[in-house]
Amino acid sequence: MRAMTTRIKRRIVQLVSVAGLNWYLFVPWLGNYSRGFCAPALNCWTCPAAAFSCPIGAIGTSMGSHVFPFFALGLVLLFGALAGRFWCGWICPFGTLQDYAYKIPTYKLRLPHPVTYARYVFLVGGVFVIPYFFGTGSNLFWCQYCPAGRIEAGIYAKFVSPAWPETWRFVVLMGFVLFFIAVQRGFCRVFCPLGALFGLLNKISLWRMILSGENCKTCGLCKKVCPVDHAVNESPDSPDCIR
Repeated sequence: MRAMTTRIKRRIVQLVSVAGLNWYLFVPWLGNYSRGFCAPALNCWTCPAAAFSCPIGAIGTSMGSHVFPFFALGLVLLFGALAGRFWCGWICPFGTLQDYAYKIPTYKLRLPHPVTYARYVFLVGGVFVIPYFFGTGSNLFWCQYCPAGRIEAGIYAKFVSPAWPETWRFVVLMGFVLFFIAVQRGFCRVFCPLGALFGLLNKISLWRMILSGENCKTCGLCKKVCPVDHAVNESPDSPDCIR
């Protein structure tokens, strides 16, 4: 009963955070101030409803201008030091979208753990290296293919312009969507550069998972119910854990 209660609380917090990070269309004058700050989540700032900036977009854009992203990266490190990947599991609108997408009844896949290290490649390559050497116009720059931007801003854009997006972007987006449906929290585990950054701070964050050695029976139930297929009893502070 306690697990079910926690799950319901998390759903409520997730839905409230979606509204809390996307109220710009309704209170635009506040957005003139809030958009100068980064949200602790992957919430694309090209979406007209977004009330805050995307930290990954801000970091990548700064790197493309050959300016070190002290402010954006500092905020991410602060958020991570406070709660680690708690933001991924409870606050991130894109994480919420994946939770609901996975409920679609289709064939499901399980990921081999080594695949999850790819998120560090996207972090270093797509957010830091590519924009610095090739600019933000490069197709390999993270924001060019990030599904959060394509879905959040793209849906709104369809009401403004009936034009279809570029073919390669559409194909990449459809691939991501199918992946969300087939793999639970697949984007968070394999692709998300923000989750990769937050995960590195799980071991030192103030918000932590506490394991009771006396009560843990190593039954494996925690791994079965975990959205990222993680056994908490094996490593409570793992970079994979979204709290």
